Amino acid sequence: MTQGFRVAVVSDSTPERNGVGSYYADLVSQLNTRVERAELFCPEDRSDSWQRYLAPPLPGDKTQRIWFPRPFKLWSEVTGLQPDVIVVPTPGPFGLIGLAVAKRRGIPLVMAFHTHYEALTDIYWSDLFGRIARRYLMWCHRLFFRNSRAVLAVSPEMTDQARRMGAQNAELIGTSVPSEFLARPLAPLSPEPGRVLFAGRLAEEKNIDQVIALARARPQLGVTIAGDGPMKAFVAEAAASTPNLDYMGWVPRERLMDVIDAHDALVLPSQVESFGTVALEALARGRLVILSGSCGIAAWPQFDECLFRIGDDESPAQAVDRVFALPFDVRINVSRLAHQAARDLNEWNLSKWIDRLQPQ
Repeated sequence: MTQGFRVAVVSDSTPERNGVGSYYADLVSQLNTRVERAELFCPEDRSDSWQRYLAPPLPGDKTQRIWFPRPFKLWSEVTGLQPDVIVVPTPGPFGLIGLAVAKRRGIPLVMAFHTHYEALTDIYWSDLFGRIARRYLMWCHRLFFRNSRAVLAVSPEMTDQARRMGAQNAELIGTSVPSEFLARPLAPLSPEPGRVLFAGRLAEEKNIDQVIALARARPQLGVTIAGDGPMKAFVAEAAASTPNLDYMGWVPRERLMDVIDAHDALVLPSQVESFGTVALEALARGRLVILSGSCGIAAWPQFDECLFRIGDDESPAQAVDRVFALPFDVRINVSRLAHQAARDLNEWNLSKWIDRLQPQ
């Protein structure tokens, strides 16, 4: 443990509501086993509060909002921790206050880069409002890059993008896994696989329509979609008309491990996916993971033996057929390799974070 060392993470993402929120909830929990104190400062999802009506939606996703903090309260809470370093993973109002505290108090700042702006531009930000939002976010990130001791990105592609945007000190980090995902004994694989899961934000860049097409093309499979997002109504309508397609809605983080364990494979055919936290969580549970090459996790060589990529000439249905046709002993070995690779990345990522947070 690093004695006397304190870390403040100031994020605009609500805990466990999206990939960034989950990432820092997990990271702070694990940092607290290695440093004196780590604390996450972020908004709560005020579903019953009048403040929800004052918070604008995120560009491209009206199911998530940009929360405005009480600035003096947040400033007081962050400075009250007396952090040795401040981590900011988002360029919203919370993140800007984290930057201001760091500059005013002379506290080192570490910026984490999670959003693939170049890939999302054509999907969400083609109109005037979208172009304005994109320019604002790009400006904010460049501001953070100039003032950060280190810029940490979750995939090689994201690291390259940060450098193109002006980050002179961009480095690669990994993703943490909740400790219970690694500690609980693995649920055994079925000798005759038949259940496939998609879990994540229901948005256009996730290629949700391909998951629905998988269910309709393979009626003998049970296909589950778990999540929330702008395509929620589309998914619910498809599930109502497709007998083997089950829509669970948003699944709380404490239930996600049980949901993953109840399926044979996770499918993630995303068009844009900075990393793919749920894929790592499925690997940690020894599940078969079938994904597109656009997922950031697919670029990590340590997962080459335990990830199944959807080929350029394949549909997700064909990829699932190929993977489920593998002999049972081969799938068992992949499950074992997947769990160990997730454990190894988790340990490497935690060590990398601690190394970059401490004074160089």
